[in-house]
Amino acid sequence: SYYTKEDLASPLDSILMEQEQGYIHGPSEENGTFTLTKISEIINKPDSVRARHILLSFQGAGNGQSQSTRAPQRAQQLADSLLTVLKADSTQFGALAIQYSDDPGSGAKGGALGWFSPGQMVPAFNDFCFYNETGKIGIAFSQFGFHIIHIQEQEGTNKALKLVKIARVIEASDATRDSI
Repeated sequence: SYYTKEDLASPLDSILMEQEQGYIHGPSEENGTFTLTKISEIINKPDSVRARHILLSFQGAGNGQSQSTRAPQRAQQLADSLLTVLKADSTQFGALAIQYSDDPGSGAKGGALGWFSPGQMVPAFNDFCFYNETGKIGIAFSQFGFHIIHIQEQEGTNKALKLVKIARVIEASDATRDSI
């Protein structure tokens, strides 16, 4: 996961946000554990994204709410085929969304979703949009089916850190237990 300053507890938020990639914090005591935290990657995460998508649902998707009779394998094959076409010529996105998308709201608008903030979409969709660059076209899988996503614009930047943590529970050794 990537963490912004708002995601981290104090005082770790102010300590880590001022450091460079590779910095190791700790060991420190945190909730009965010794913890080492390393910054493995630093990115700039946008505040909001404007994207469009083509939803290819399948039978049983969306907690059984999907009206599609398409088999999951067929949905994936179609998603892969459309992605190949769109990577070659993204100007076809709107027409293909109108023709193929199982999302009635955005499908009729050429797949347009407008602007949204982090957390407004399902996790896989959200992660694709906020951790890739403007212009990227790719596939994300969610409980609703396969989403072919085109990131159109991104605004704002927040420093985000990918952290690696090692934690070990603080407990008495055998020698300490034996002496008591």
